[in-house]
Amino acid sequence: MLATGSALAAATWIAPSVLTLDRVSAAVGSCGIPPVQVDWSDAAGTIPNTITAADGTVVTITRADPFGVANAGFFGFVYTAAPLSGFTHPILMAMTNASNGDFTSLTFSFSQPVAPCFTMLDVDFGNGGSSWEDTMIMTGTLAGTTVNLGAGDIATGPANTVIGPNTVLGIGGSGQTSTAGNVTVTYPSDIDTLEIRHQDDSAFTDFQYIGIHDLRWC
Repeated sequence: MLATGSALAAATWIAPSVLTLDRVSAAVGSCGIPPVQVDWSDAAGTIPNTITAADGTVVTITRADPFGVANAGFFGFVYTAAPLSGFTHPILMAMTNASNGDFTSLTFSFSQPVAPCFTMLDVDFGNGGSSWEDTMIMTGTLAGTTVNLGAGDIATGPANTVIGPNTVLGIGGSGQTSTAGNVTVTYPSDIDTLEIRHQDDSAFTDFQYIGIHDLRWC
């Protein structure tokens, strides 16, 4: 699908293609070397309030739905065993936006500083622009100071692009079995808090969702 409108105007950064992998087979590349620290299949069907990583780091998870647009009856914020975009056992963020700029978010607070690496799934642009426009904003902080991601820290797929520090925009279509909408993020240094915001900057009201795969760090 061709990018149109603001997507074309904003696509000024160049990022490498995403490397798809799963915890079962960790290839060398983005998120390929650090061990899995948080395996969402341990969440037993829901996103917990806290989960302990393999190295003992306690991760506290806070959900935010300030516009009341999360789809609690379908996905909302939930773990699923169903495969998505080449991965299994992601957690999902789903919403039906009511107006331009509506969002939901998950905030991960780490009990000790870590440099996380993770893959977001199905970040795309729906129905030729007549539907959703996934916008992902990652805000990592250390002791209250923002740690920005550069273009080299975000590996995009053909269905999305980096449009500025910490922000990825969906510009093309990607089905549930396609890896075209995957985005792998590797923090360049330690953070103690990470907010992942799923925002829709289109004027359309339509159901949309993204997945977040396991968290890794050394």
